[in-house]
Amino acid sequence: MSDSQNLQSADLVRMTGTNSPDSLRVLFVGPIAGTSGHRLAAFRRLGHLVTAVNPYEAFRGNSVLHAWAFKTGALGFSGLVERLVGAAIASKRFDLAWVESGDIISAACVETMRRSCGAVVLYHIDNCFAPRDGRRWRLLFAALTHYDLFVAPRDRCVDEALRSGARRALRVNMSADEVVHRRPELSDEDLRIYASEVAFVGTWMPERGPFLLELVRRGVPLKIFGPRWRRAQEFEALGDRVVDERLADAEYVKAISATKVGLVLLSKGNLDLHTTRSFEIPAVGTLLCAERSIDHERLYRENEEAVFWSNAAECADLCFALLADERRRSRVAEAGRRRVAANRSFNEASIFYVLSYLGF
Repeated sequence: MSDSQNLQSADLVRMTGTNSPDSLRVLFVGPIAGTSGHRLAAFRRLGHLVTAVNPYEAFRGNSVLHAWAFKTGALGFSGLVERLVGAAIASKRFDLAWVESGDIISAACVETMRRSCGAVVLYHIDNCFAPRDGRRWRLLFAALTHYDLFVAPRDRCVDEALRSGARRALRVNMSADEVVHRRPELSDEDLRIYASEVAFVGTWMPERGPFLLELVRRGVPLKIFGPRWRRAQEFEALGDRVVDERLADAEYVKAISATKVGLVLLSKGNLDLHTTRSFEIPAVGTLLCAERSIDHERLYRENEEAVFWSNAAECADLCFALLADERRRSRVAEAGRRRVAANRSFNEASIFYVLSYLGF
């Protein structure tokens, strides 16, 4: 059984209204930082009683084991995670267990949760069905049939999950966060560090270096923020346009807010059709300049609420046109911000949607 989130529907307006579900006892199993941490905070803002456990804490203090667990699905060490989650549950009872990613959660661990939780949900923002990640998802595949609901942001993942034996699967778009992704007040120092004409804020991936270097060669005044860019073959050619570091939430929002044009590049390895940036950039009031995809074209009216491109040449031309036309840039940025708000493309609404689907 599958379903999907229609961001254009009136249902999402209802979701954050007064008819919110009663407070639930939630076991949240996932990282407490990053977008997972944003969803954890959203659960608490919605009034739910949350017990949080980060499964990677089972490997705290051992960076080698942590990396091994990430690459292999905790091969040989899944018992450590099972014991950690079991200890967090102890003798407690929960209405819901919400598992983020699922990469190091075994079938035995899911069954442990099922004995103490009314339902167990796997929220999978990654793509376990893409070939990129080797053995990372081996435990997820073994545990998939044990979850009550598999939630993912891609139709393909939902279909593959059902073919792989998932009991139920639900498509829900990625989302921005109501609290984190607000336009900040930028100081002179913030502008000195983060101001740019065109910016990409994100991790290096092999296909991103050549694309961004092509923009630079075409004269686009580009700035790049994010980790792992020293791995890029193009790193030296990109030069001081790169700030090679992972930005904390506040700095990430500043970098997006301080640019005139915010780029979204879709991960080829993850087979993305949209990303969290597809909502975060317009949510803070910056113009969204995104790679053309079915999802982006469904979410935004092209040239009115966002602009789309299919290759570096088209992207460069769009950047030049937008930088030369402040009124158009402001108009599209504001329309994009209104669209994200109208569609409720945020964590609280997304969580509410999943809980409502489950009957809570």
